[in-house]
This record gives sequence, C-alpha cells and structure tokens, in this order.
Amino acid sequence: MSLSRRALLAQTAARAACGGKRKIRQLEEAAATSDWRGPAPDLTAPVTVAPALCLADVPGAIERDVFHDNLILGNIWFSGGYEIMAEEGNQARSVNYRIDEVEDYATLARTWADDALGKALTEAGARWSRHATGITPAPPRRTRARGTGPLDGKDNQNLPRFTLEPTALPDGATAGITGTVLVPVVVYYYTHNGGWFVGQDEGTPGGARLRLLWSQHDGSTGTVVSFGEVGTRVIEPYVYSPNRARLEDYILEAETRTLALLTGQLTGRDS
Repeated sequence: MSLSRRALLAQTAARAACGGKRKIRQLEEAAATSDWRGPAPDLTAPVTVAPALCLADVPGAIERDVFHDNLILGNIWFSGGYEIMAEEGNQARSVNYRIDEVEDYATLARTWADDALGKALTEAGARWSRHATGITPAPPRRTRARGTGPLDGKDNQNLPRFTLEPTALPDGATAGITGTVLVPVVVYYYTHNGGWFVGQDEGTPGGARLRLLWSQHDGSTGTVVSFGEVGTRVIEPYVYSPNRARLEDYILEAETRTLALLTGQLTGRDS
C-alpha cells in the first residue's frame, strides 16, 4: 500500500474523529534531540530557503549503503530473529531486513521539511523566501561517535552513531542571493517493526526516527554561518508488528516533536 501525505493525514483525522485513534501518549519518547552547534542563526537579513534534500541523494554522502550509513528513507521490515554477524563486525542484527516505499517516504520527508522550515522561520519573524531552483550542498563531514550512549543495545538506529558538520556551498551556488541561504537536509525518515538494528543486541519494538540537519550560509561566499540538527525517536513498547495506522502515528508524532525542536532552535527558545 502506498503511503501518501494526503492519505496519511486523512486517515489519522478520521480515526481521531471517530474516537478510534490510539492516544499518542501511549508512545514512548525515548530521545528527542536539539543539537545547535553553530553560532545563533542570523535572521536579521533576508533568508532564502533552498528546497529540502534527503542526504542519501547528495552525491558522495553514501559510504557503504543507506541502511548501514543510517540514511534510511522508508519502512523497514525485520524478520528471521537475530544473529551475531561477522559482516557487521561480530555485532547483532536481524537476519533479514528490507526497506519498502522509499520514494513515498522520501517525498513525505522533503515535503515535511519544506513546511517545517517555513513554519519555524515565520514563527521567528524572519524575512524569508523560497529558492527558485534548488541548491545541492557538498556532503557534510561525518564523524563517528566514540564510546557508548544511554540507548545503546535497544535503540532503533544502527551503530555506530555519528555527528554531521556542514561545509561551504559549492562555488556559484549562491549567485544572486542577498542575505543568507538556509539549506535543510533530511538525514533519515523511517518507520519500522520490531527487530534488531546493527549492534543493538536487546532489540527494539516498532517505532520511527526522523533527523534533520540545517545549515545557514553567507549569500555572497557560501560559507557556513550557523548550523544545527533536530531529531526524534519514537517507539511503542511491546508492539513488534505495527499495522499501517500505527506506523502513521509514529512518523506523525516524530514530525510534530521535531518541528517543535526546530522552532525552538530558530527562535532562540532553546538557547
């Protein structure tokens, strides 16, 4: 079944209207992150917003494959239990996995990111406009996280974790732009059933993850002025084979929480 934005929202609204929608508070927010590692974003000058991209589509961003690089777009279906696999560095992983509906999820992700940036910038009082054609950035610098994290063993992402740092835009990318340009990049946007991501030996129930990297660049030079990341992890304890409605709930909740984090960053409320 194809997952469309219109169908997703319509089905969710219908369930809410008839009282059949599960209360979202049953979902566990195990991690919501707001990582602001640049200077405060400059919203005093006009801001041109580039159309959102998915990091998997940026040339040079994929090192091994989208699954192992955590650049996943789609619905992951795990099966076959788990094994300690030599190909994963003698770490646990579900025996089988597949990623479905990649193009549908990629479209949803880009649409959500475009809408979220517009809402956050409007809330921040910025003077902003859309870039007419689009800008393709260079891949951000990727740094492997060392050591363990509090969710390691039961998290719904593959190990190792990593940080990202944007670089200057290619020459000529900002031609004709006054002020600054903001580039949103969806790192991952996925739902999943219960299973074992790489290195997560306890496994996880069904859930979703969303991560957005944004960078602000000087309109005349393309250099990075500021950047940050926002993301949300949503799981539902004890639900290992979620149906379509549950998957929709997970990603909608991830979108809502991540938008709130993004608005906090761009308005300065989380500083």
